[in-house]
Amino acid sequence: ASLVSAGAGYWWAEHFPRLRRMAGQPGGEKLGMVECIQEEGECIYIPQGWWHAVMNVSPWTVAVTHNLVMRAALPWAFQVCARDDPDLALKWLKCLQQVHPESASKLLLVTGAPGLGALKSTSQEEREKSCDSSAMGLELAP
Repeated sequence: ASLVSAGAGYWWAEHFPRLRRMAGQPGGEKLGMVECIQEEGECIYIPQGWWHAVMNVSPWTVAVTHNLVMRAALPWAFQVCARDDPDLALKWLKCLQQVHPESASKLLLVTGAPGLGALKSTSQEEREKSCDSSAMGLELAP
């Protein structure tokens, strides 16, 4: 939460240099840091679970992203989200209940979803009001 309120500049000024120093020390290769400059027309794939940061260096930049959660990774991804951002997890679960109710039910059973169990009784109408899956960029892959 403090990173959001401090802004992205804070991360680049404080955390990025620290990570760079750590990566340059013995054993730092375990961080797996990769730095690159993406040129016009190039595409970068970021694997699931990889932390990443982007700094736009040109005056005009367009970014297109797509977030995909493989069905097998859904319980893990949802638990991480519920731990780190409960509000987003709640929105995610409501959307999942709307677009894929059986997956949402299984998710609640598997993860236990502490504090989110009340959503089991949410009506279809209430879920539709709170969910815009296209705006959240949600897709559930097989």
